[in-house]
Amino acid sequence: MFRLALVTLLIGSPAYAQQCAGFADVRAHLAEKYGEAGAVRGLDAAGNAIVMFANPDTGTWTAFFVTPDGNACRVADGVAFEYHKPKPTA
Repeated sequence: MFRLALVTLLIGSPAYAQQCAGFADVRAHLAEKYGEAGAVRGLDAAGNAIVMFANPDTGTWTAFFVTPDGNACRVADGVAFEYHKPKPTA
């Protein structure tokens, strides 16, 4: 229960500073509260990821920076999510 309250406090706060929690907790919270699921992910050379969760029905989205140890920090969120399939460059 404490973990859920902590995730709710971190994710529900208006400022993004230090809004971090375990990735599994973040994923569960976003699914339960906003109906968001993983939509896009990219990895850097150090194994960090940018993960965007989205709800295609409501258009809400939330982006996190995730470290290899599973710490997830919110970097942005918003509305009007649209998925665009990448087109070949060549």
